[in-house]
Amino acid sequence: MEIKLDGKKHFLLQSDPGTVGAALIEINEYLEANGRALQSISVDGRDAPAEEITPAFGQVPVSDVTLLEIVSADVRALVIESIAELAEVVPELPSPARNSPRSSRAIRRNRPLVDSTSSCTSGACSKSVKAKSRTL
Repeated sequence: MEIKLDGKKHFLLQSDPGTVGAALIEINEYLEANGRALQSISVDGRDAPAEEITPAFGQVPVSDVTLLEIVSADVRALVIESIAELAEVVPELPSPARNSPRSSRAIRRNRPLVDSTSSCTSGACSKSVKAKSRTL
């Protein structure tokens, strides 16, 4: 079985795996050690989607496969890309505080939820703070 990793032919395994699954384990360990993650697998020119990577697939003898192609990606680049995508979406998400009925009334009245001039000691708040909280 020939292994093509990220477009480069003749990737050599350290062991002599008997199955495709054993070969994939070794390839994945190599990728992890080099800060990369497996992105796609092709067997004899045919894409192998994740749902096809089953224990039965792993038991296929390497002698039954002519070419195993692996595409990987840099883990740091994947993380940066994911964070950038999240940064684009987060401003569009609704704020839980803005959706709360209590905070909506306070926002409409332009008032804080709790009177910041009051003092609370030892976890016990004054009656005026509790009363103001209830009136909102």
